[in-house]
Amino acid sequence: MKLMNAYFVAVYSSQKCTLFDSSDVDGMVICHPQNQDISPDSIQLESIQKDISFKDIPLNDDTFHRPIFNNRAGSAKIIVVIPDSWISVTQHKIDHLVPISLAPLAALSYATETTFTAPEALMFNYRQVVLDRNQTQLTVFACSNEWANQLCSPFKMLGASCLLMSQTQWADASVRNTSWSSLRKHALSIYQPDKEKNTKTKRLWFILVLLSLLVHSGAYVYFWNLQQQTEIALIDRQKTLTLISEWESDQVNSPFAESILGLIQALPTSVRLMQFDAGFDQAFLQVTLPQRELATLIERWREGDSSLQFEWEQLTADKPSGFNSEVIDASISISKN
Repeated sequence: MKLMNAYFVAVYSSQKCTLFDSSDVDGMVICHPQNQDISPDSIQLESIQKDISFKDIPLNDDTFHRPIFNNRAGSAKIIVVIPDSWISVTQHKIDHLVPISLAPLAALSYATETTFTAPEALMFNYRQVVLDRNQTQLTVFACSNEWANQLCSPFKMLGASCLLMSQTQWADASVRNTSWSSLRKHALSIYQPDKEKNTKTKRLWFILVLLSLLVHSGAYVYFWNLQQQTEIALIDRQKTLTLISEWESDQVNSPFAESILGLIQALPTSVRLMQFDAGFDQAFLQVTLPQRELATLIERWREGDSSLQFEWEQLTADKPSGFNSEVIDASISISKN
C-alpha cells in the first residue's frame, strides 16, 4: 500500500490549476516552467478554480487514484504555487549588510512601498544574497491578504492548510528541502514582529526541556545502578558474615580464630569485607577500601598482633569513588608466624 504523502501542490497557470502529489514535485517543475502571464481578474480566477478536481489526484501510475481529502477536516496540506507575475517581485541593492534580525523589517518596507498596501494587509517573504562585503541584494515577494485568500479559498473551504508562494520561491525551496516545515519558511506570510523572539524562546525552552530530561535520565540510571550495587553488596556481606559465623563455631578455643575475628570486627567503616575464607591456621580476606588506607591497615594489624604474618595483593586497578579518593580491591592473606 502506498503511504499518504505529506502534502499536495496546486500549480496555477493562466488556463488552469493542476494538482500534484508531493512525490512528483520534480515532474511538476519540468511540466510547469515559470509563467509570465499577467495576473487574472476575479472572473478568470473563478473560472480556473471551478475546474479544479478535488476528488482524486493522479499519482505516478496513471491508473491509480486516491482521494485528496478524507473525512477529517483539515487533514490535507496544500502548497499553492503561482506565476511570479501574479504577485509583486522586486529586487533591491543595499550598500551595506542587513542584519538577520532587521531583514524582515527591511523587506516589509520595500513590500509596502511597491504594492501600496498597509503592512497589516500584506503577505510577503524575501531572499537575501550577499554580493560582497558591503553590498546586499534583497529580493522581495509580496501580495495583499485579499489576493492570497482568493487564491487559496478553494482549498481552505475544504479545511486544508495552505501555503502560498511564487514559482521562483518554490524552485529555490524545493531544491534545498521539500519538507512541509522547510517550505513554510519560504511561503508568503504576514509580518510577525515577535517571530524571531518567539523562535528563540521556543528554542531555549526546547533545550531546557532536553537538558532536564537528560539530567533526570542520568540521575535515574545512576541511582538505579547504585541500588543494584548496594543490594549485591548486602547479599555478599550476608554470605560473608554467615561464612565467618560457621568458621567461628568450628574453631572452639582457637587463639588464631579469636585474633582473626578481632581484626574483622575492628575494620573501619571505609573498608568493606567482600570475601572470607579460612582454615585452621590461615585466613584469606578480600576487601574494598581506599588505596591510601591499605598500607596503614596492614601496619596497624602487624603492630596489634606480632604472632600473625600478613601478605597482600592489589586485585583491581584504581577506580574513582564518590569521596574523591582511589578505591581498590585487595586480597589479604593472614597466617601464623
